[in-house]
Amino acid sequence: MNDWYVINTKPYAEFKVISYLASKKIKTFMPKFLVTRRHARKIDKVFRPLFPNYIFVNADINKNYRIINSAIGVKSILGSGEKPSSVPDSIINELIFITDEKGMVKYLDKSNYSYGQEVRINEGLFKGNIGKFCQMNDRDRVLILISFLGRKLKINILSLHIAAT
Repeated sequence: MNDWYVINTKPYAEFKVISYLASKKIKTFMPKFLVTRRHARKIDKVFRPLFPNYIFVNADINKNYRIINSAIGVKSILGSGEKPSSVPDSIINELIFITDEKGMVKYLDKSNYSYGQEVRINEGLFKGNIGKFCQMNDRDRVLILISFLGRKLKINILSLHIAAT
């Protein structure tokens, strides 16, 4: 019987693990989204996993445990103790619902703030300042426009360090 399991991968190895498991006819699922990457004066769009370092596999774990666990790029199969824990179908179905047929997230509400909304900075160097929300960046960081020493500055801080005013 096939159940869904969570595989913990090494950093940036998700696509390699998926490719290998597909060659072994093991079904995988990894929700992903498209981000803009800036590197060395070059801007391009790349896929990023919704859950970095994790993928889902649908397999008979008793039959395929060694193939999955020994794949290059796999750290472990998540579970309790030595026994892998299956993921309820309802969770997988909800993830499939928010993705298209290629696993791309159709809609991802990454922020509770809207463009131009006033926010208060609660931590760090600019603690206590009021700014305007500009955008949500990768890895839970936000871009805030603040007035500082008579100038307008855009600062990049953790989303946990702001709150709506």
